[in-house]
Amino acid sequence: MQSSVAPLRGFLQYWGEFIAVQRLPQRAARVRELEDAAENAVDVNELTRVTQELRTILEAARSEVAP
Repeated sequence: MQSSVAPLRGFLQYWGEFIAVQRLPQRAARVRELEDAAENAVDVNELTRVTQELRTILEAARSEVAP
């Protein structure tokens, strides 16, 4: 039987990104605000703006964790 560490690596990457967001209270709060705004968006333009800002924050967190 052959096993893979890929699922573990994926989880560790996700967890690292989560911690990178949460360790900065202002960033974590902004992510929560953006998630709420995305859930309540009434038009595509608003949703696009919100998701772009969220993507920017998450990419910054990813770059802090990436090997």
